[in-house]
Amino acid sequence: MSILGIYLQAQPEQPLKMLTHHEDIAAELAPLGVTLERWQPATPISATASDDELLAAYRQPVAALLDGQGYTGHALLRHDHPSLAERLGEHRQVGGEAFLCLSGRALFSLPHGEYVYRVLCERHDLLSLPAGTQHWLDLGENPYFVVIRCTRGEAPESSAGSLAEYFPSLDDLGL
Repeated sequence: MSILGIYLQAQPEQPLKMLTHHEDIAAELAPLGVTLERWQPATPISATASDDELLAAYRQPVAALLDGQGYTGHALLRHDHPSLAERLGEHRQVGGEAFLCLSGRALFSLPHGEYVYRVLCERHDLLSLPAGTQHWLDLGENPYFVVIRCTRGEAPESSAGSLAEYFPSLDDLGL
């Protein structure tokens, strides 16, 4: 189940609002230019599917992202992939990026104005971030996350901020 917690940056210990209905979460994120959708694979996939089988099962949704939203590349990443690890700290993806969650879960934190929007994404969630969106990723102490990440080719820019250290971790939230 997707969950959105909205926090004041000055009060990271307690959310102002928690949402669990997908439509409500999507509506709350829309003014930020962030989209959250549910995508299903074209064919059922097993829990032991290989990377190639996963990419084949999601070929049509990924093609739609590449063709319809201007993404130039994609890759299947697992929680221990070095490219995913660089997204754990606060950063901005210059050209924007999208994450199609295939398995596991991750907490995406998006500072905006005086608020931080924290989106827990799970299987079948597609989270699309517009160009330049500052964010960080929390996979928890025992991470398990498989994602197809689509980008517009530019490398991430690290942010000088240290906002992430003030917010409870995925494990501390008890979600």
